Amino acid sequence: MVTRPSGATDEPCPLPINDRFDLLSSHYRRYTLYSLSLFTLPVSLPRVADAVTELLYEMPADEIDERRLSVYLTLYHSHIPRLADAEVVTYNQEDDTITLGPNMSHLSPLLEQTLTEEFPQGIKAHLLGAR
Repeated sequence: MVTRPSGATDEPCPLPINDRFDLLSSHYRRYTLYSLSLFTLPVSLPRVADAVTELLYEMPADEIDERRLSVYLTLYHSHIPRLADAEVVTYNQEDDTITLGPNMSHLSPLLEQTLTEEFPQGIKAHLLGAR
């Protein structure tokens, strides 16, 4: 008997498995996707950048403004466009907001596994520990 991972759908996946692994190979992209689960969507890119900064440096983002700005710029110029091109997220440049894209459901099972392995106590507990 074959069991389906939670979050799996019956529709064929438009993202080849290598592309899914590649999208999750960067901690910036993984942390971005993890942090989207914490917010009501759409969410501003600066709020996501703050969460990613705290996950990367394990301290409040407002205490490390220079790194916070660097993370924001890296997300804006590199990682958000990559996720948007794969239709995993949708980015509205006018509002500087992010929401989930149509292909997120195909990436969710893999993302859930990486989240559990990286943050066994959960992402919220990890972020609270940074404060």
